[in-house]
Amino acid sequence: MKLSCSSALLAGAGAHTLEEMVATAATLGVAGIFLDLPASSIDPAGFSFRGSAPLVCVAQAHAIEWQCLRGAPLTPGQAGQQDETLQRLICIAHALACPLVALTAPAHDRGQEFDAAYEAFVAVVQEALDVAQDMDICLAIEPAADTMVRTADHAVDFVDDVARRNLGIIYNPGDLACSGSDEPQQVVSLLKDYLLMVRLQGADLLAIQRNEFDHAIRLVQRAGFHEYYADCSPCAPADVPPYILEQLNANVRHLRGLIV
Repeated sequence: MKLSCSSALLAGAGAHTLEEMVATAATLGVAGIFLDLPASSIDPAGFSFRGSAPLVCVAQAHAIEWQCLRGAPLTPGQAGQQDETLQRLICIAHALACPLVALTAPAHDRGQEFDAAYEAFVAVVQEALDVAQDMDICLAIEPAADTMVRTADHAVDFVDDVARRNLGIIYNPGDLACSGSDEPQQVVSLLKDYLLMVRLQGADLLAIQRNEFDHAIRLVQRAGFHEYYADCSPCAPADVPPYILEQLNANVRHLRGLIV
């Protein structure tokens, strides 16, 4: 099991630079960081590849992995920009020795036929995956409301349509609308052969401790998935760094009791 927490959570806990995020993650005892971009000193458009080596060295010194990288939502109806964005994220992931890039499908541009927009997005992801394969990087699609890949069923269809071995799916058991079902067993049965990460994001920072994900996590474990799990719990504006750090520690303890 490789448990990570999001860069947004680490920033909320008072880690203002990527180096501080690594140190905080190590103190928490997690294995890695789910890096949402832009974050702290990394902006995808202005990323310095020359400066990436020290970040990798700092992470390795603390036994922390940049586990997953996610950029801003893709722009609907602009295949060229989508292609450029994805390929840059893949290059950043490669520079940070990060094995996984997360993405959500763009929203459907109502000025374009759905089938045409969907086929264009499939082609963009195929090209990006061909680049990623040469760098030993996988991409993972996460279903999201109001996008062209909205549910678990859509995600499976998308992976099959793209037909590349280095594409999988991210499952967030807290998002029932995207699951297309309120029964985790059906969703896990559908996704088990495609899973690359379980991303835990509920309504607030305490969702994990309220046992909201326990059933789904046990089902995923029984289905044979023991790889990447990420605490991406949201923080409320009133949450202060010491409180966030305290709850992060409690989340990690809770998840360690579930994930083997």
